[in-house]
Amino acid sequence: WYQRRVRGSKIVNTHAMTSYHINPLNLMIKNKRNELLSHPLVASLVFCKWTAYGRHFYYGNLFLYALYLVFLTIYTLTQIPPYDSVNNSTDPEQPKYVARNNCIAKTGQTSNANCSVKVKTTWVYVSGLITIAASVIRILIEMLQLWFQKHKYISLQNLIELALFALSIFFTVNVFKAEEIISPTEWQIGVFCLLVAWMNFMMFLRKFPGVGIYIVMFVEVLQTFLKIMLVLVLFIVAFGLTFNMVMAQYPAFSNPGYSILRTFVMMTGEMEYDSYFIPENLEEGTNLYYPESTIIMFIVFVIVVPIVFMNLLVGLAVDDIKEVYNQAELQRAIMKIQLIFQVETLLPAYYLEKKNQSKMTFYPNKKART
Repeated sequence: WYQRRVRGSKIVNTHAMTSYHINPLNLMIKNKRNELLSHPLVASLVFCKWTAYGRHFYYGNLFLYALYLVFLTIYTLTQIPPYDSVNNSTDPEQPKYVARNNCIAKTGQTSNANCSVKVKTTWVYVSGLITIAASVIRILIEMLQLWFQKHKYISLQNLIELALFALSIFFTVNVFKAEEIISPTEWQIGVFCLLVAWMNFMMFLRKFPGVGIYIVMFVEVLQTFLKIMLVLVLFIVAFGLTFNMVMAQYPAFSNPGYSILRTFVMMTGEMEYDSYFIPENLEEGTNLYYPESTIIMFIVFVIVVPIVFMNLLVGLAVDDIKEVYNQAELQRAIMKIQLIFQVETLLPAYYLEKKNQSKMTFYPNKKART
């Protein structure tokens, strides 16, 4: 019934039951009917549609994003950082490097004979141009999705992707300036672009067979951690400020910001007890102002944060790992269904009728490749 076109229906006049609001699968997702989504009949229907056209769209989209990511990474690795190419020091004894005729040269140098470092190498040009082209294509795809999905397009991941591709163009547009070294602003934008691009690639792999389930499990555990992050922040701020009050003679605790950051690092177990509390290891002028109070606060910190809190976090993450696994499988199925809906809104009705199958034979002992 779901697979075939409803002829003469006043409700559906294009695709058979592909309206997002009245689709049975969407109603199951909306009402959180997990037992129905995991039913063999529903799983078989999703499998049919996924193998017919859903996975082709997914793998094509994944390939295009991987192409963008590879050349963005190459551009980052082959581009000369601003701190390596230009010395902004006002000291006249320090040489200042400038770009001249696509070459790095010292100030006052009139010839490029001794210049061996290019501002823009061939890899910079190739990777930069491909990154820009891939980013433009990705933006057009996002605009196409926005056109068809309207307000349903608005989600955190889609907005992050749109901003990522726009900033990637800003980062790589320097490729058209042959004699200009990349600016510090462009370089710092590139740092965040590369980080977000790789993290977003991990999100793309959630539907990938094999490794996808573990990425979804990681996201589930991360969400659990974020729920108790407020409690952790309170502890870190409390101990960070108190350590700043009694250990300000150490650079790591010299101001509240550094002290809070150092306390956060100490949470992972990097205490450096010998560097702060053993008199023989202390440098001159770094003795503790109030040894008794400092040691008491340090002991309380070790008990509360690294021991109690970290064990609580581990317990929440692995207490019911089987349930996390089952929920991750369900989330992957939901993501596949949502992708299938998106593909069906883009494909013409005759193509869907051609690809939809009225029946399919399953072999229980044969592992399916999806």
